[in-house]
Amino acid sequence: KFFRLLAVDGRFPYEVEIHLKEHKKFQELKDEELKELAEFLKFVIKKIKTITDSYNVLFFNGIKGKYFHFFIRIIPRTEARFGGFEFSDNVFVNSVGKDKAFEFYTE
Repeated sequence: KFFRLLAVDGRFPYEVEIHLKEHKKFQELKDEELKELAEFLKFVIKKIKTITDSYNVLFFNGIKGKYFHFFIRIIPRTEARFGGFEFSDNVFVNSVGKDKAFEFYTE
């Protein structure tokens, strides 16, 4: 109702984001929106726990353009290994595309 789940072409396998359908700050969320957000987080983390117990949850609440753009990025810490190419050039090779990640989160 208030949020949407986005599989992204991220730097890490199964990286996913939760976005509000409208621009607003986290602190402006109403109780009904917070409950939905909690359900989204619970759903995504439950899915991630089928592949790993380790993950990072990042909250973004900054200004993007003239709008406040709150979103959450969740990065599962999988067995992906990084080498000199990724660390030296800050370019990451993600072996799981957004279509496969989307399928994982919606099955």
